[in-house]
Amino acid sequence: MRCPACKNKTLIQQNFANPKKRKVSYLCMSCKNSFARDYYNRSRLAILGTVGGGLALLLILLPLPMRGLLRLLPKGDPAAATAIVVLGRGPDTQIDLALSTANLWVENQQQTIFISGMSDAPEIMKFIQEMGVPEDKITGERCSQTTWENGLFSSQILKGYKVNKVILITDDFHMPRSALVFKGFGFDIAPHPIRSKVRSQSFVKEIKFLLREYAALASYGSSDKFSFQSLDERQQTEAEIKAVQTIQDWGCYLE
Repeated sequence: MRCPACKNKTLIQQNFANPKKRKVSYLCMSCKNSFARDYYNRSRLAILGTVGGGLALLLILLPLPMRGLLRLLPKGDPAAATAIVVLGRGPDTQIDLALSTANLWVENQQQTIFISGMSDAPEIMKFIQEMGVPEDKITGERCSQTTWENGLFSSQILKGYKVNKVILITDDFHMPRSALVFKGFGFDIAPHPIRSKVRSQSFVKEIKFLLREYAALASYGSSDKFSFQSLDERQQTEAEIKAVQTIQDWGCYLE
């Protein structure tokens, strides 16, 4: 720091000029000019710098394991799939999911579109129809409220149509858990992730979503929700029996 009058560095720090406003006074030994400057607590600055640096590092490193999981997912053949399965991810993603699905369907117009999700499925179905996909090519279920239930209800309905090979569409944050769930229910999947809108919204929201997905992956893994068996090998569990009853009682089919 230099003296504002003579630009000399020969300064002596004096007592606080105003402790409440965190001001400190200086005396220039060259021109004898006295002046005050704001006082910054270096320890606080160090803490703020450390926190800021840690958050920046977190933003860089936290997505890396998720990207690694995406690369490790099984790569089924999209051309061999007989259905496109779309998982709802909230109102913000409905149009993006619908657009990605409609574009993918154009490449192979023989595939059936199956949409899964209680609140999202009807809206996504409407958007896909508005994009020109025939109504008779779209079906789904509107009873699932979790990713595991997406797999549960989808498997109970799709296995009745002998559907085993599917293209799975959801956002990239959600794809690893979704793919493992559907693989656990016996599907041969070709993942088709779309970019999550969270990435362009805010740093805090992106970190929140990533941490949530890591926690969910750990929870699903510890509760054996990634149990891999083919559709033919699976023995009907109590949950699957209840799912069948729910489908019958509540009319889960998307219309």
